[in-house]
Amino acid sequence: MMDAALEALAKRHRKVEIDAQYEVYDRIPLDTPDEWGDLESFALRNSARALEPDPSHEASAES
Repeated sequence: MMDAALEALAKRHRKVEIDAQYEVYDRIPLDTPDEWGDLESFALRNSARALEPDPSHEASAES
């Protein structure tokens, strides 16, 4: 029982630690550019790409 309690405490502590590290991204608007671009454009490109049909699936369906 102690092991389970310690494991739960460690997981909770780690979650809080990770949330604190990512909190900085919540304060910066997604369209703020940096040396790699901006997160909003990246997300939009990847969303559009995810909606495109996969040609490899179409080729295997025709075989």
